[in-house]
Amino acid sequence: MANTHAKSSGKKRSKHKKSPSSKKFVYSLVGILMMICIVLGIYFVSGGEEQIQKSIHPLGYSEIVEREAQNYNIDPLLVYSVIKAESNFDANAVSNVGAMGLMQIMPETYEWLASKEGITDVSQEDLLNPEINIKYGCMFLSILLERYPQLSSAVAAYNAGFGNVDNWLEDITIAPDGEHLEHIPFPETEQYTEKVLKNYQQYQRLYEESNSQTANL
Repeated sequence: MANTHAKSSGKKRSKHKKSPSSKKFVYSLVGILMMICIVLGIYFVSGGEEQIQKSIHPLGYSEIVEREAQNYNIDPLLVYSVIKAESNFDANAVSNVGAMGLMQIMPETYEWLASKEGITDVSQEDLLNPEINIKYGCMFLSILLERYPQLSSAVAAYNAGFGNVDNWLEDITIAPDGEHLEHIPFPETEQYTEKVLKNYQQYQRLYEESNSQTANL
């Protein structure tokens, strides 16, 4: 029995014994992880996070956006926010309902806007041209911003149409004061509005130094 116990004890001790090479590997792994954490910390503290956010929220087609936003007296950061939500800066985007281009304009909306300038010879393919798409997207936004003092209502109308928003504002269960939408009946439009406003706040945070014009949320 004594010999058996001795052998058993020896086996147990050998199972828990770690080799020097295993310890070195663990220490090395911990050291590498610590270095990664330090590097990432330095990166974010030194502005790395801001650069990442700017890559996610770019100023795409800036020459056109800045020009047309100025022409229609709207904040270019709002235009970028709409483009980000609508097409994520894909000039060839076409939705399943037929909205086209960077700012996802419906062909009939384009025809209506163009007719305001006396232009009747238009093609829906025009909307895949960034110059035309951004011009009329800015024009439409300016009309909505003039119609609705509340930015959220204007953004909702960009998605759902001002006919729907007008009806909502007349409904006291939706807009008790007739000016502010307490909620949006269409889930898609509600999500869209939240997305644009969130984008807008992020664009303002990232680029407010270069854009002094702001809007009332």
